[in-house]
Amino acid sequence: MRVSRYIRTVGMKALSAVSIVLMLSVTPSVVSATKVASNAPVVPYASSPLRGTVAKSPIADIQAACTPEAVEAAAKGVAFMISVKEIANGPKFTAGTKYVAPTAGRAGYCQVTGTVVTNPATGKTANFLATLPDNWNQKYLQFGCFGHCGFLALNDATSPLVNIVAQGYPGQIVEKGYASFGTDQGHESATGGTWAIQSSGEVDQDALEDFLYRSNKVLAQAGKAFTEAFYQRATGSVQRIAFAYFCGCSGGG
Repeated sequence: MRVSRYIRTVGMKALSAVSIVLMLSVTPSVVSATKVASNAPVVPYASSPLRGTVAKSPIADIQAACTPEAVEAAAKGVAFMISVKEIANGPKFTAGTKYVAPTAGRAGYCQVTGTVVTNPATGKTANFLATLPDNWNQKYLQFGCFGHCGFLALNDATSPLVNIVAQGYPGQIVEKGYASFGTDQGHESATGGTWAIQSSGEVDQDALEDFLYRSNKVLAQAGKAFTEAFYQRATGSVQRIAFAYFCGCSGGG
């Protein structure tokens, strides 16, 4: 597959993204929710019988749950290959984790960066950023991206830039208790299309598949599993996601 075919493929992706993009408002009256199915395939995360407004889970000590060792242990407990570490194209957290204490009017939270394997056959990975508040509302929110992606600036629920892909005001996603995730869509270059071209001039099919759909699909499964594992370790009791949401930009999902 040569460069010309790559250009046509990406062009088709851009057109289809316009028609499927799903925007999320964190205002409850206009939010569009996807209920976690009770017959969800594989075992990425469990279903929940909860309906409507969900009580926020009490976290006794989210700071202790946010150490690199504790987060890595939670990651190893899920059926996905997740590595917790500092990444090149995201916020710089020592060993991939950062704890921020609560303040008046804002919950405390744990942020995690790392990689998830998107293709076990080749070892291909995508980077991710997670924000896990101590007032978790038992809802999972995943962000899309735009352009060629390759960065995580729009996936940080604590940054004003997140409002490029999400409505509401800065900090509202954390305030409302959403566990949120985002991916760089499988590459670390935000400009041009060189990330999708091998040195031979052939298209990097692994990178292209991550960009087109796979990285978001795998993260949706891995992120839900990791969220439940993290809060289960933090609370000492079984935790289940009640509702899952996707919030896209021109990158769709």
